[in-house]
Amino acid sequence: MKNNIQLSEIQHAQVFMFIGQELRKNFDDNQFEEIISELVKKYGMQRGNRMAMRAKANSHELSMLNYMAYSEFVNKTSIMKKKISGVNGHTKVVITKCPWCETWKENNALDFGKYYCKFVDKSLVKGFNSNLNIDINSTLSNQNEACEFIFHDLNVGIGSYVKLAIKKLFKPGKRALMPWSFHICHLISTTSEILIQQKCSNSDAIINNIIIKIRQEFPESDANEILGYLKNDFSKI
Repeated sequence: MKNNIQLSEIQHAQVFMFIGQELRKNFDDNQFEEIISELVKKYGMQRGNRMAMRAKANSHELSMLNYMAYSEFVNKTSIMKKKISGVNGHTKVVITKCPWCETWKENNALDFGKYYCKFVDKSLVKGFNSNLNIDINSTLSNQNEACEFIFHDLNVGIGSYVKLAIKKLFKPGKRALMPWSFHICHLISTTSEILIQQKCSNSDAIINNIIIKIRQEFPESDANEILGYLKNDFSKI
C-alpha cells in the first residue's frame, strides 16, 4: 500500500505527463500538438474565468494586481525559485527552478511540458481579463535557462505589495484557493472535453487509461480525492 502524499504541483505535473503520454500514443504529430495545445488553453481560460467570477462577486476590478490576488492555488513545495523586479512600470518574474519543470525533466517529459508552459499563463490572464497583457519571453521547459514573464501594468512598489498582501489575507483570502486535487482533475476534464470536441472516437478509452495510470501511481485515497471531481463543472465557481 502506498503512503498518502500531500498533493501538490508535482502530482499536477505528473498527471499532465500522463495525459501527454496517452495523447502521444493515440495521435500523429499534428493531431497531438493541436489537442494538447487546445486543452491547455481551455484549462487556463476556465481557471482565469473562475478567478474573474470571484473578483466580480467581491466588486473588485479585473486588474493585474487582482489577478495575482485571486490565484486559485499556492505552491506546496519549496522547489520554486524566482526573482521579481520592476521594468518600466511592469513586473518581470524570472523563474530559475520550478516543480513542474523539475518533474518533467526527471521523467523525460519536457516535450509534453513545453506546451503547458507555452499556453497556460497567457490563457489564465486572458480568461481573467482579455484586456490584460503578459509576455512570456522564455520557459525552462523549452530548454531555456529560466522562465521570464512580463506582467504589464503591475507595479512592484511597496504599496502594491501591501495591497496584495491584504487581499491574500482577507478578501478574497483563502476563499479563492482550490485544492490540488481539484486542479489535477480539471486537467482530465479539459482533456475529455477537447477530445469530444475533436470528435475522437476513442476519447473514453484515452480518459480511462489516464485514470488507470493515476490509480496505479498514486495512493488510493489521493486518487479517489482527485477523481471525486470528475463530475464537477469547472466553468463555474
